[in-house]
Amino acid sequence: MEVEFRVKDVEELEKIAGDILNELGSPGPVSIYGDLGAGKTTLVKALCTKLGVTEAISSPTFSLHNIYLDGNGREVFHMDLYRLKDEDELIQAGIAESLEHDYWVFIEWPELAEPFLQATHKTIKITTIEGGIRKIRIL
Repeated sequence: MEVEFRVKDVEELEKIAGDILNELGSPGPVSIYGDLGAGKTTLVKALCTKLGVTEAISSPTFSLHNIYLDGNGREVFHMDLYRLKDEDELIQAGIAESLEHDYWVFIEWPELAEPFLQATHKTIKITTIEGGIRKIRIL
């Protein structure tokens, strides 16, 4: 079942972050697709904040992944696979192992991770439509 949200700014996104988490259901890997600048990292920041993360949330473009603690002390992974060249780099970086756990794993640029994801993982697609509105689809 597909669910769609539309937001015009960060404030709206922060208001619906709980609804997005409810639609995603239980923790696990979440692939986040969108063009450069579509708002993938901004979405992850809103979701992490709603989960109770109090640390500064930043893009893991260069570190490949950041690990935060949610309000219950559970780990939340935030990955950005943009600069990886192939599946071997993904394995060498230990990313594949992190995809097998039952905690929240938000994955930006997830294409290389697809072969390692279980069929139960969730997918979010973000597109920008007219007027700068972001369409967020949960598939």
